[in-house]
Amino acid sequence: MNKYGIYLVYLFCLLLPACRGLEGQESGLPRLRVDAYFEGDMPDTRVSLTPMDNSLDLLARWQEDDAIKVFLSDGANYSDAGYEHLESISEDGKMAMFHYSIPADFNQRIGTYQLYCFTLHCYPVVTDWELHCNGSIVRSPLSQFRAPVLFENVSSGSDSFGFFRHYGVYELLHVANHSDQDISFSLLGFQSDKVWYCSKGALRIPSMEFIVSSDAARNPVDQSPAITIPAHGTDIIVSWYIPTGYSISNAVLYSEIDGENVHTANLLSSMVVPQVGHAYHMYVAWNGTELRFTTASGEEGGSEIIGGGSGYGSDGSGNVSGSGLGYGTDSEGNIVGGGSGYGADGSGPISGGGSGYSNAN
Repeated sequence: MNKYGIYLVYLFCLLLPACRGLEGQESGLPRLRVDAYFEGDMPDTRVSLTPMDNSLDLLARWQEDDAIKVFLSDGANYSDAGYEHLESISEDGKMAMFHYSIPADFNQRIGTYQLYCFTLHCYPVVTDWELHCNGSIVRSPLSQFRAPVLFENVSSGSDSFGFFRHYGVYELLHVANHSDQDISFSLLGFQSDKVWYCSKGALRIPSMEFIVSSDAARNPVDQSPAITIPAHGTDIIVSWYIPTGYSISNAVLYSEIDGENVHTANLLSSMVVPQVGHAYHMYVAWNGTELRFTTASGEEGGSEIIGGGSGYGSDGSGNVSGSGLGYGTDSEGNIVGGGSGYGADGSGPISGGGSGYSNAN
């Protein structure tokens, strides 16, 4: 190695603490740029999810510590190009870019190659000459959750765009504490006639076929970390999963409240079949002695699930998009706009239009 090369290595070592945990950044190789957007009409994406004021939409934002895992394929083999930092995140967090290098040992037999990129929480691996990513369920407080997104594209070895997409379902549990005491709450899971979510497995890329046995399959996070919900306050736990194709039927929710196992006193059913890339909302309330499914407006005599929207673009109507997973509501919790789905209008009847469903028990 010449003196110039040694000097570059020295500078890289000085910068290494800022890139701790990342790999594959090979010195001396050409760096190709990818502008990171979200699939659809709006150039938005998300790794962190945060609720929007006065709405059930979730804001999409890249974050400063996000990193991208890059793989290249010549059609027969996969080459690991390592993890890459996001750079130049826009002020509103809706776009960013990253660079990667084509590994020196990559055999580019033809003029183009397949480019696969994943955020950290996809946990992609190459196993038995196949590329897999994690598909095991994750339950987490929304404030701590990092959404897995990915993209694949054909590249000719030049700068390109990366239109990232969501590949799981987002199921948001809104927990209301109607008691006069703060509570510790953890979601344990459900018991139902049919299971509508996959527990442990992985996805084969690019077919997105769900497979149970894979090195990419992480241990499922069936129980969410506990959150403290203040008296007369609310919080959200998100479940991310690959759907099984079943709807929710006679579901009982199990939780841990202040160290005690508690299940809902009523059942939840829905004709909605959860779809990948959509967000769904369900509601429970704790009154100090009993946990019940409720409507979006908090009525304890019923229950509902609000189906996820379809299409792209954040217009407050509840369509799935980079900057709006879920549904917009008015101040009373009613569904507003033209998103697909139903919501209770406060008196119990179903209102709105589209493919969602609201069920009162």
